[in-house]
Amino acid sequence: MTSTQLGTGSAASGDETRHMSGNSDQERTGQNTAQPYAELWLRGLAAVIEALVFMALSIPVAFALPLLISRMDASIVLPEIPGYFFMEGFAPAVAIPFFAFWVKQHMTAQAMVGVKESSTLLIWMFTIGFLVVTNLLYHVIMESSRYQGTLGKIVVGAKVTNSKGERLSFGAALVRHFARLLSMLPCFAGYLLILKTAKHQALHDKLSGSLVIKIQPDDIA
Repeated sequence: MTSTQLGTGSAASGDETRHMSGNSDQERTGQNTAQPYAELWLRGLAAVIEALVFMALSIPVAFALPLLISRMDASIVLPEIPGYFFMEGFAPAVAIPFFAFWVKQHMTAQAMVGVKESSTLLIWMFTIGFLVVTNLLYHVIMESSRYQGTLGKIVVGAKVTNSKGERLSFGAALVRHFARLLSMLPCFAGYLLILKTAKHQALHDKLSGSLVIKIQPDDIA
């Protein structure tokens, strides 16, 4: 074998070694930088858990209402409370129109029986207003806190970050909460983007520049 052939073989061997080494580096880099974004089913499960948490809040309300209004008025409101709390936790954009429809129905029923004034409507509006504000503060504070997510996300092992993988600011979390209402209308169409986007982002994720990723073992302190 000539020296030229030996040189050519050595060069080819070196190129192959560098190529294999390059592939290994790319694989290692890919493994380190790839973010395991939360899928639609995982985020849906977190939303159901969230709704159950809010539904549990209806228990103290159910005990308190008979003390604030008449038993007759309480009997009108109480059957609606657990369902509304569940809807508020799962889909606020759906719960608010539902509440408006219920108010209209209640006022119509009151007018039909000749009742002009009732404390039921006032108590109901106060309860729902308090719940809406609580829902807003709960999401914004939790997602901008060190937990980076509400109880539902914590249970399923997910967290919310900005596009750089960092914790959301309070302002960004506030924008995300209001944008979430847009994702629910119409018919949760904004959430279907999770199935189409590479990073599993819903409409409100894109509008607020946020991501929902799975928590890795290294993230647990």
